[in-house]
Amino acid sequence: MSVSLKSESRWLPADARRIAIFVAGYSVAFLASYGGAQRGAVPAPLWAPDAVLLCALLLNPPRKWWAFLLLAVPIRLAIGMPLTNPLHFLADTANDLVKAVLAAACLRRIKPGGGWLSSPESFAIFGAIAVLAVPALSAFAGAGRLFAERPRPFWPTWAGWFLGDALANLLLTPLILSFADRSSPLAFRPWRRTAEIAAVLAAVLVLGAVAFAGGGFSLPEVVPLLFLPFPFLLWSAIRLGVRGTSAALTLLAASGIWAVGRWSGHFSPEALRASLFSLELFLLVVGSSLLFLAVVLEERRSIERNLRSTQARLARAEAASMVMVVHAALDGAYLRVPRKLSRLLGYPRQEMIRKSWMEMTPAEDVGAQLRESERLLAGEIESFQLQKRLLRSDGETVWLYLSRSLVRGPEGPLHFLDYLTDISEIKRAEAEARLRENELGLFAEHSPAAVAVLDSDHRFVMASRRFRKDFQKDDRPIVGRGYAEALAGFPRSWPEAFRRSLEGSSEACDEDSFTRPDGTTEFLRWEIVPGASIRGGRAGSFLFAELTTDRKRGEHALDELRRQLAHLMRVSILGELSGALAHELSQPLAAILANAQAAQTYITRGQSGIQEVTSILEDIVSDDLRASEVIRSLRNLLRKGETEFREIDLNHLIREALELAQSDVITKNVSVGLQLAPDLPEIRGDRVQLEQVLLNLIVNACEAMAGGNCVERKLRIETHTDEDDTVHVMVQDTGPGVDPEVRDRLFEPFLTTKAFGLGLGLTICRSLVIAHGGRLWHAPVAGGGAAFHVVLPRTAGEE
Repeated sequence: MSVSLKSESRWLPADARRIAIFVAGYSVAFLASYGGAQRGAVPAPLWAPDAVLLCALLLNPPRKWWAFLLLAVPIRLAIGMPLTNPLHFLADTANDLVKAVLAAACLRRIKPGGGWLSSPESFAIFGAIAVLAVPALSAFAGAGRLFAERPRPFWPTWAGWFLGDALANLLLTPLILSFADRSSPLAFRPWRRTAEIAAVLAAVLVLGAVAFAGGGFSLPEVVPLLFLPFPFLLWSAIRLGVRGTSAALTLLAASGIWAVGRWSGHFSPEALRASLFSLELFLLVVGSSLLFLAVVLEERRSIERNLRSTQARLARAEAASMVMVVHAALDGAYLRVPRKLSRLLGYPRQEMIRKSWMEMTPAEDVGAQLRESERLLAGEIESFQLQKRLLRSDGETVWLYLSRSLVRGPEGPLHFLDYLTDISEIKRAEAEARLRENELGLFAEHSPAAVAVLDSDHRFVMASRRFRKDFQKDDRPIVGRGYAEALAGFPRSWPEAFRRSLEGSSEACDEDSFTRPDGTTEFLRWEIVPGASIRGGRAGSFLFAELTTDRKRGEHALDELRRQLAHLMRVSILGELSGALAHELSQPLAAILANAQAAQTYITRGQSGIQEVTSILEDIVSDDLRASEVIRSLRNLLRKGETEFREIDLNHLIREALELAQSDVITKNVSVGLQLAPDLPEIRGDRVQLEQVLLNLIVNACEAMAGGNCVERKLRIETHTDEDDTVHVMVQDTGPGVDPEVRDRLFEPFLTTKAFGLGLGLTICRSLVIAHGGRLWHAPVAGGGAAFHVVLPRTAGEE
């Protein structure tokens, strides 16, 4: 029996309930014991307050003992102070308090966790301290106080004091502790069990009263009657445990004390003390024996319950566990086969016991297990482990992990103890992993991309043929080497990307570069992603890389070709505009010549012509600036250089393009209508390229209207901002429109409707617009004509 103890030093609501119970119990116990002692003019045969106080101290932490000790004093004063000498009363009170503290302190020190009645050893310690030693010391103090009060025989007085205290601790303390035991709470039992307990306790009470009733308590006269309750006391010890036994003994003691008290008036004090002594001695001897028997039987029942519980848990654990425990004889025959193994192999257990492990093991696996078993029998090893196979009833094999040890007895080895674990799924997973690894290696080796796998230490586990060709520094094997050692240059961002990939991050770069040892710069794109576990080790990284140096050079060459074609296109456009441009330049030059000749004439007139010369010179400057502006615009358009992105006012760029095409517009009798948004945002782009696009669309529109039978030649140019924050330009004419047969191929290279056209104008225009992140398309106009739409983002991407 174990009693749970509270180790907290703070007071809780449960402490208030304990104190209330203590006050009630201690008051009743003191009233019954003290009143009975006074009426019989002899010491109480069972001093119940000792048991109540001792239990209170055992069930509470020492830091709270002071409360129970202080409460005991006023209870005793309230009940016993008026009946005796105050000094003697206080001396007896101090004796009882010291006795309880000493017994509780000794018991808690020897067994701090409780369980003072849980085993024969614990009960022996409890009896030696609480029943014998401490009451014996207290009896010396009590008998000494009584002897000092009035001389009397010391040892009979000591014996009466000792037996009253000892009997209370023997009978009542186990009863109280058993009811306070949380591991065995009170509960409604089946009615048969309840009836049994009630019958045993009632029989003890009745038969005890019968046995102790009569004209006295002389042992020779009473002994035959004492056999009446003894079978029921023995029954309680065997069936009801410590709680039932202590309850039965307490009822027997109560009936005996009642019987002695009933006839106390017929005895002299000496005879009464002799009867009480006989009763106490009987209860002490019988009670200690029966309680010891109850403790022994209860411990045995507890061990059996624990054993059954342990066996049940082991059975459940074995059923749920992956480990199967097998006993095999020294010759290989199965002695014990678990159900799980028999189900796994498809054999009944009885059939497997008639077999040996050698019969159920493939021949190629028998030799290794036999060799290790012989070493085990020879004492060379304590145990061994290996992976083996067993044959199923259908002929298939099952992979198992075997751990074998040897069970030895006094006369030598007894049998083998095998622990088997089914690893078939692991084996299948390993085979699939090897297959996937081989497939991955085959794929990587023949992949057109450069692929490599690195472990957690950034060493190569695998590298494809393309990777070795593009990045490896020498002809030494690359597997097992670190990337810094094996590669002939790599981007500076790789080390940090590898480190982050081990933390689960993926990184990629579409355009990167590195320099080889010979100074060559290589361009590449790459991606580094976290990898799965590499050959059973920690997770590594997958590296995908592709050299883009050749593609980069091709892109640069293509870009250069595009610029040359655009320049050629601008020259072609100017060739078409050459007549108009010559007329555009001839006008200011002719005006300059006429003004210069007029100035010469006015100068010859002397002072009167000076005023006219000044006006003529201003006209000459104006005509010169006009010619200079035409030449500057032509030079800008014909400029051949790198693309230069800057902020551009698209409305202003449209006006410049119209100024360049002004002569062509006039000669072809085209009227221009502008609807330019006043709050049009600036865009970012190359001025020359966008001006070339606009000029090309304007010239194409003018030529389309001049070449057809157009009654009305109107060119409409409109700008506005779309909802997606893009700038929209529309160039619309009233010409014959685009032939439906070529409408879908309008932007294809070398497609032209002009007699001497190259067929590259619209193709180059669309490529220039796309390079600015925009779109260029054609839309027919209802009633005739064509409209070309250009949409450009506000921040075009630089080439």
